[in-house]
Amino acid sequence: MTASSKQRRLPMLIAAGIILSVALVLVFQCAFAPPEPEYKGRKISEWLGNYPQLKQRDWREVDAAMRSFGTNGIPYILDGFAGGYSFRQEIHMKLWLRGPGWLRRFLRPPYLQPFDTSYAPEVFGAIGPDSIPVLIKTLKDSSPTKQLAAARGLTYFGNRATNALPELHRLLASTPTNSRSYFLISGAIAQIEPKRP
Repeated sequence: MTASSKQRRLPMLIAAGIILSVALVLVFQCAFAPPEPEYKGRKISEWLGNYPQLKQRDWREVDAAMRSFGTNGIPYILDGFAGGYSFRQEIHMKLWLRGPGWLRRFLRPPYLQPFDTSYAPEVFGAIGPDSIPVLIKTLKDSSPTKQLAAARGLTYFGNRATNALPELHRLLASTPTNSRSYFLISGAIAQIEPKRP
């Protein structure tokens, strides 16, 4: 084997080693990750990915699912707010909107309303006041979507969430004024602050 062919194979071997390492890390993460919580045979990601549709069909069942997930489900719920549409929903929308016309005869119209932070008060309200400490901690998260979900979730509890006020004021001070987030966070503060006579 010549020196030049060895030099050409070296980058390929390095790339193969990197790809194999990444694949092994992903396999170990999947193998040792805690199982996703379930309610009535549906994983929490399925409940959240179809939340608006399921809520329209039977809101009592959806509330019961959120209660069953409890505070252990909050990290998944916060990820759901930050995640937007699932991969399957994205493909469905693209096929419906950009695919050939004949394909629409075989597909249902996609449900375009995402699981966004506007659902936070009802979701965390279903879980109950035990979610307040977790939501206060989430106000310090690096994700603005998770921070906003926490702020909006805390509004459900009103003055029971007054411990969140210092963190909400800090968050408001670091949010650009006249932005949608600023408006929503200041609204959350107004709903949580004790009303003065």
